[in-house]
Amino acid sequence: MYCIGGRTGLLVRGAPPDKRDRAFDQDRPGLHHVCFRARNHDDVDAIHQYVVAELEGWTVVHPPEDGSQFAPGYYSVLLEDPDGIRVEINHVPGQGHFGSGGRLGPGGRGPASRYGDGGSAATMGGREGSGMVETTLNYLARMDEKPAYYLYPPPEGTPWRNTKGDRKTAVMHDARALEPAASLDREGFALVHLETAVEDLYDPEIVRDVYFKEVEKLVANATGATRVHVFDHNVRNADRAGDRDSGVQNPVLFAHNDYTASSGPQRVRDLLPGEAEALLQHRFAVINVWKPISGPVQVNPLGFCDAQSMGADDLITTDLRYRDRTGEVYSLAFNPEHRWFYYPQMRADEVLLLKCFDSDDRVARFTAHSSFDDPTSPADAPARESIEVRTLTFWEDA
Repeated sequence: MYCIGGRTGLLVRGAPPDKRDRAFDQDRPGLHHVCFRARNHDDVDAIHQYVVAELEGWTVVHPPEDGSQFAPGYYSVLLEDPDGIRVEINHVPGQGHFGSGGRLGPGGRGPASRYGDGGSAATMGGREGSGMVETTLNYLARMDEKPAYYLYPPPEGTPWRNTKGDRKTAVMHDARALEPAASLDREGFALVHLETAVEDLYDPEIVRDVYFKEVEKLVANATGATRVHVFDHNVRNADRAGDRDSGVQNPVLFAHNDYTASSGPQRVRDLLPGEAEALLQHRFAVINVWKPISGPVQVNPLGFCDAQSMGADDLITTDLRYRDRTGEVYSLAFNPEHRWFYYPQMRADEVLLLKCFDSDDRVARFTAHSSFDDPTSPADAPARESIEVRTLTFWEDA
């Protein structure tokens, strides 16, 4: 088929037999995807239904969904043909990208910074803390059975996990621009200041002897809690994670929340068995304390989802299977209403407080989070170094 318009020619033909088995790779130089404009939402939906019902070998990358982060009213479906070529069908009312509120319209933030040599990174404010960046997040595809991950070699014939990822484009907003500032009980996260006396946060003994006490005092002051109990910590650095003896781990590139409505209280029973039932009569929370070891953070920053934008159905109970026990976390399923934030260029004296559980259902209870690929990171930026401490936080006289 060869179609010629006033300015555009389009040729579609069958590939020669000796080249038909080569899959297209959208990350190679050349074509990224082909986009066709539809007249309305119904046309987008109809094409999606046609592909699912009639075309063999096609993949639905994402079903019809809102994409208002690109332009007001943006609605699209993304497909992949049997050769791996991606095809988008979208409907964008009005002037789209060039209209008011659009990426290229008056006051818009310009093209995504990963397009072109630097794109409009300055306009987006990705490194200045005044804008937002666009990235891809790893959600969990919804499934009928309970998701599970093995954290040790599983029995022979058993896969490490039974899950399937669901990659979605997301906009990470600058949390520094929030007015009023974010709070643990509203958005589920907050930024505070801490200058630690510990020089080597890779030393687990010093961390337990000194840093844990600093964290307990910090969380108590920030929340008004009557008691804070630190029970665990992780250190992350991709450059050092290959050394198994160091205990250093990689950043987690998967949207999740560390505790569920069941595993939060269970952690209190596991760690404080003699006091648990009395403590659980009052309000308590699990608060993660996340801090750069060195700064500023330029690679794999931590993103977090505004607790107000998550629905109960977005949180998928997931098993973590250890040799001696089974833990439980929430994986996050995609919802176009999610609002993601991060603190650009976090310094070593800045600390993120992240609510992973709260027994009080009148406030933010869970805050899903994930490390993400920042497209504005310099190519020679050092790996992220961070330490996260988990705390049980109690308000015993509440």
